[in-house]
Amino acid sequence: MNRRNFLQQLGLLCSSMAVRPAWAAWQDAERAADL
Repeated sequence: MNRRNFLQQLGLLCSSMAVRPAWAAWQDAERAADL
């Protein structure tokens, strides 16, 4: 298996499944800190 292709697929999976909810939680935490 091509390592670059594997990393690209892994990146797409992470960005679609993990990053969005994590980013939303991070923004909520920043808002709470600002308040």
